[in-house]
Amino acid sequence: MSAEQMQKFKEVVEKSQTVAVRIGITDDISKILAGALLHQAFLKLGKRVNVDIQDGETVSAFFETPLSNFEKEENILIKFDTEKIPVSELRYEQDGKIMKIILKSAGGAGGARPAPDLREVLVEKEALPVDLLMLIDTPETEIENVLQNNSHKEVVKLGAKDKNLSCKIEEIFNVLFEEIPAELKEALWFFTKYEERMNWNVGGLREEKIINAKEALFGQNFWKLFGRALARSHFEKEIQTLWTFLPKSDFEKTESKENSILKILNELRALRPESALFALLWEAGDTKTVSAVIAGRDPAMLKNLASSMSGAPASSYFFVNGFQTFSEAELKIRSAVRKAL
Repeated sequence: MSAEQMQKFKEVVEKSQTVAVRIGITDDISKILAGALLHQAFLKLGKRVNVDIQDGETVSAFFETPLSNFEKEENILIKFDTEKIPVSELRYEQDGKIMKIILKSAGGAGGARPAPDLREVLVEKEALPVDLLMLIDTPETEIENVLQNNSHKEVVKLGAKDKNLSCKIEEIFNVLFEEIPAELKEALWFFTKYEERMNWNVGGLREEKIINAKEALFGQNFWKLFGRALARSHFEKEIQTLWTFLPKSDFEKTESKENSILKILNELRALRPESALFALLWEAGDTKTVSAVIAGRDPAMLKNLASSMSGAPASSYFFVNGFQTFSEAELKIRSAVRKAL
């Protein structure tokens, strides 16, 4: 965001009492950390916050205040067509604990009052809009649906196409706080280190807490699976692509799940920065079909590549599914990459 946009964002936050942070269904640690950090920041600013992180324990090691959501507020709507049910008066009465809503029928021709058809009266719930909805790196193909499903007054979209999410969160914190609270600073430091954007001087921060947080994020079995991923990787110089293959047996032997895929991808990107593209292929689910996640450093090229393979990049990566074998997936991806370069 520009300085002007940041100032406007600060003004929106100051006016907002309720905030919804949406990362969507994802295993992307960057999105999860960004959502959790914003949740905690808004809490410290006295806001009521709702965040859609599925597993709050993943990031609980960072924060003294657990992730929690305020209950969505709803109105009860009574709807009817006034042409079918003409009404001359609406009032309500309290009868003990019972609330009566009284609709007085309008007189028909000659003073006759048609009997109202109760099937024409609809009773529905309507969610009250939050003051501010924040979308964290939501794919373009999903934005419209997210906006429709989350009633809001203001919306801010936080993307990672021009700058990593950790840098965006730091910029937001510098605007919202005169001094970033220590608890948030620790988590933000880990986030920036995870995305390899900054090398902060962390003197005085609790190193043990950071180590425990990293263990909570990755788990003990992750490194076993990552070791197998390294062993099954090779660099194709002609198209500057790092290929990695993970059969289902690797997940089974390391007792790991497919939600480790994006973590492995990010570790590979950190270890092999000379690669322009990264193609991580794995056998998915019981059907053993092959899926792939493809990442790159050139946003324009990646977008064209994703489009050619009917994918949609979330930020610097996209998924493609439905291959029958590793060979089929590799051939089709290589062909698309050569055309995109």
